[in-house]
Amino acid sequence: SDPEEAVLVCSCWHIGEVVKANDMGGMNEYNMDIFVRRLQQLVDKTVGIVAPLQKSRGLKTLHLIHTGDAVGGIIHSELTESNDLNIVEQAHLGALVTAQAILELRHYFSNISFTGVIGNHGRIKEERYFKNKAQVNWDYVFYNTLATLLQNFPEIVFNIPLSYWTDIDILSWKFLIQHGDSMGRGNLYNTLQRSTAKWRDILAVQGKHFNYFISSHYHTRAQFQTPTGESLLSASMKGGDEYAMGLSLYSKPGQLLFGVNKKEGKTWERMIDPSIGQDEVEPRYRYDRRRPLAKQLLGK
Repeated sequence: SDPEEAVLVCSCWHIGEVVKANDMGGMNEYNMDIFVRRLQQLVDKTVGIVAPLQKSRGLKTLHLIHTGDAVGGIIHSELTESNDLNIVEQAHLGALVTAQAILELRHYFSNISFTGVIGNHGRIKEERYFKNKAQVNWDYVFYNTLATLLQNFPEIVFNIPLSYWTDIDILSWKFLIQHGDSMGRGNLYNTLQRSTAKWRDILAVQGKHFNYFISSHYHTRAQFQTPTGESLLSASMKGGDEYAMGLSLYSKPGQLLFGVNKKEGKTWERMIDPSIGQDEVEPRYRYDRRRPLAKQLLGK
């Protein structure tokens, strides 16, 4: 059969942010401990879905695509008041537990490729800025800390662009990846379609094209077909929060997993809800706010 590889879109984790069950009428709750449980569920469910397909589809490579907002951030005053981790801990302890998750995944895949673009919640201030947008961002710190922690594993490679977007090749199919906070507001499908068309024109200046457009800023799952592939929105690890409820909106937690076939492009897909079963697991990934960061990052 034709070669095939797996892609897991890691979208809008908001590490360190707190969502209170009381404020949500019991619909959702989120904090660092819950993130760790959901991350573990994401790994277990990904393995459970992919393992039966590995023999028939030859799935030896996993692409982890992080679309930004890895950290909950400090761009709003209510975040700094309610976060259960400060911004330095969000980037570094978040990378610590993520490294543990990726090391588990390497037992099931011969090669793992990690691509990470920044989101708006990683900004260092509330005001939007565009100079050095990618590098002056706590998501960028998170990704580089993660890469440093896993530097001794040659089968795990990192692509951390200096721009807020990037394009990658998976079995000759082209993927354009960005967070999506610059796409604007309005009808979601119109916004996604308009942004896809604009970026197709932008890349054409360099003689480039893409088949698939991936983003996640809106914390909901959406997609539409294009003449050359699809435009995809992934949901969030966090799920609905107080802000969304204030707008009478709510989306379940979700992370997108799919396959890419050399001949057919994107094939099967699953939307994984990492919150299902989160209270039934014993957390494997460890972090400790009471211990010095350096010792934890160095494995001491």
